[in-house]
Amino acid sequence: MEKEKTGYPHIDKPWMKYYDRKLVDMPLPKMTMYEYLVEMNKKNLDMVATDFYGSKLTYGEMLEKIDEAARGLTYIGVSKQDRVLEILPTLPTTAHIMYANSKIGGVSVFYDPRPDSINAKVNGKKLLEIIKKEKIKHLIIFEQCYIPFISQIENELKELGIDKVVLVSSNDSMTLKGKLGFMLDELDKSGLKALKERIANMKKTSAELDEYIKKSPLQVLKYSELVERSKNVLAKKNDYTPDELSLIVHTSGTTGAMPKPIPLTNDNLNSHVHQIIAAGGKFEKGASVFQLLPYFASFGIADVAHFGFCCGSKMIQIPEFTPQDLPRRIYKEKPNMIIVAPAMLNSLLESKYLDKKDLSFIRRIVVGGDTFAMENEVKELLESHNAGKCRLEKGHGMSEYAGSGSIAFADHNPIGGIGAPLPYTTYAIMDPVTNKPIKFEDGKDVITGEAWVSSPCVTPGVLDGETIIPHYELDGETYIKTGDLINMRRDGNMFFDSRIDRTFARFDGYKYKPYVIEKILMEDERIAECVIVPYSDYEKNGYMPIAHVVLNSQEYTLDEQYDILREIIEEKLIHNPEVSTRQIPTKIKVRSSIPLTKNSKNNFRELKGEGIDGSEFTIIIPETNISVGEITIEKPNYKKPYIKL
Repeated sequence: MEKEKTGYPHIDKPWMKYYDRKLVDMPLPKMTMYEYLVEMNKKNLDMVATDFYGSKLTYGEMLEKIDEAARGLTYIGVSKQDRVLEILPTLPTTAHIMYANSKIGGVSVFYDPRPDSINAKVNGKKLLEIIKKEKIKHLIIFEQCYIPFISQIENELKELGIDKVVLVSSNDSMTLKGKLGFMLDELDKSGLKALKERIANMKKTSAELDEYIKKSPLQVLKYSELVERSKNVLAKKNDYTPDELSLIVHTSGTTGAMPKPIPLTNDNLNSHVHQIIAAGGKFEKGASVFQLLPYFASFGIADVAHFGFCCGSKMIQIPEFTPQDLPRRIYKEKPNMIIVAPAMLNSLLESKYLDKKDLSFIRRIVVGGDTFAMENEVKELLESHNAGKCRLEKGHGMSEYAGSGSIAFADHNPIGGIGAPLPYTTYAIMDPVTNKPIKFEDGKDVITGEAWVSSPCVTPGVLDGETIIPHYELDGETYIKTGDLINMRRDGNMFFDSRIDRTFARFDGYKYKPYVIEKILMEDERIAECVIVPYSDYEKNGYMPIAHVVLNSQEYTLDEQYDILREIIEEKLIHNPEVSTRQIPTKIKVRSSIPLTKNSKNNFRELKGEGIDGSEFTIIIPETNISVGEITIEKPNYKKPYIKL
């Protein structure tokens, strides 16, 4: 007998009609991440697991590499529940170390390899705070991160008892074929001159690193050396324990430069993979998946890496990229599945590289992390390039519940929607003022409120006795608050409305909180008002922050404005250890006043709608997904092409 409807979606769960009951009733996996990987790939041992510039490993070979990494971790002293800080880009070795930690019971703590500051001392100090606060015992880092991160804190690390550092190189994951593939890729991307410069810079950086290592008070082991030394070490397998901590990721949605740790258990991560399979979202076995999203982000681990590997996919590893190069990489690698932030797809719309090219190899695109405003345009692009049958799917999620909590595909994929809750996930729509649930009244087919989420994938929220993510009780279940205003229809489909705190996602998925930088800038007496909103960056094909400022005098000349802003930006932001380079606005518009609404509040919508016209000062921050270059400031330039939102 069907239960009587209450009108409350978190009780009635109207979205369950979209899912096959037989799949939903599958028991949740009770095993470690490593055990789940092995279980899901018993019949896939001869299939390709990773492809790194042409260097390929089968699943059987990948498991051998994981065993190799487990012996290495045991050799350097990693014990059960020891925390291993991993500052690594997307490499095959990164996956080997992550699963090896799971196998022996260690905890992988992933940290963004991009330096936050051009000042190495600032980067080192911030990292040292993380190491102390999160009780890190071991360090494994990408070789090019040693100088900007470790060089300034070597003695402090030794005092903490961390006397070994393991260096991982791209070469650890490359055969001779892969090295050739890398050089050919660079040649194709930038030309012969740029390739020669890249090789020269790599040699220079390598020589500088060797000098640092010679003088270092730490024992610095190259990963290849570690593998060789630990050949005869016995790595003891860790048995599954319910709710045991497996890894820690960090969210960019914080109120400062210090990232917030998100502890996740084996059960969180495995349940997340399991529920996407139960929803009918499993990747086709053997399908190639573009692995762009990083390991330090929950979405990158849970929805791309762990999910892709557990589906028996061929993971195409992309350690470094820019949005502008994405069309070329996609066409060259020809992935069947692409999982990206929406802004990354904008580069496909702007690119002439794809003109008249066949994209029929793309069978599925999954986007998440921000509103997908260009959905119709992307569909039209795919249809015009012989990929009209491609499944274009969306979702909504947070690091706090292992990546995503909803999915839009099959018969519940309306334009502009973010899908329906996944089968083991419950969304409650709450009044953000009273914190009481909202129900569907007669004649009302859409309700709007803050999304609260309950799921076996939700982080325990507590690390070393400190509550990081508070949990809330509602009708006998435990929820976390998302801070997102959501419109939910009676059929369970959801649409993103806005962030309560005006947070928006940059082109690279970094969650930008305007009020943090607004407050810092307004501490300077020369700035009377400051409002930060997103603008559409035509080069990055996504959002970046623009600061609209009113100075304390309207009499400043353009040169005086430049001098004032340069001084403020350098002092308050660039050289501020509490500010990440990703928080620095890349445009500043000086104006006489901030537009107001009829209620005399700042009109954020109008500011956002103004777009860019060339009257702005520009802060140039050269960056890829793993590096930041020298920061410069330019005066207004009306001759450059700009695009309005």
